[in-house]
This record gives sequence, structure tokens and C-alpha cells, in this order.
Amino acid sequence: MQKDGQKNKKKIVVIDATNLKGYGEGEWKVKMHGQSKRRTWHKVHLGIGLGGEIQTAKLTLNRVADCEVAPDLLNQIKSDIKTVAGDSGYDKEIVYQAITSVR
Repeated sequence: MQKDGQKNKKKIVVIDATNLKGYGEGEWKVKMHGQSKRRTWHKVHLGIGLGGEIQTAKLTLNRVADCEVAPDLLNQIKSDIKTVAGDSGYDKEIVYQAITSVR
């Protein structure tokens, strides 16, 4: 939660994603019977502020690239953004354009 004095302060945001494993068939069944179905993976994309609070989030399928989600993540943040940091998955023109448009 933001204090009143910090509402209009520009934010520093770190964006990244992590995978979530989802199960189709139960792990026990696969172990016992050797049947293997494709496991489903999703990605959770997060934007974290300096205080460790989640500023923005989005859940996607695993085939969605990190850079494709960055514009939506940044547009979810209501205050001005001072700095954005991310790994090489975000080092793309689409992300630079998104950062420029939300500043």
C-alpha cells in the first residue's frame, strides 16, 4: 500500500517471469504406469517495486515471450515510471517503446 506522499512519485520497477507447472494426469499415475502426457506450463510475469510489492502481474501460456507481455505489464502501473529493469528477455524494441510511452 502506498502512503499519500508516494502516490505521485515515479516508480522503479523490475520485471521478470517464472514458470508454473500444471499437471494433466496425476504424478502418481505417471510414476506407476509409465504413461506420460504433456505437462502444461504457464508463465507468471511480475513487476516488482523497490519495496518488494507487486506492482503488476499477468499469467500467460509458456509460449508467450517475456518481451510480448512487457507493454501490458507497464500499462497496468498507474503512476509514472522512473526506471525499468529486466533480464535479456526484455532487451527488445517493443519493450523500449512501451517504456517510452508510459514515462
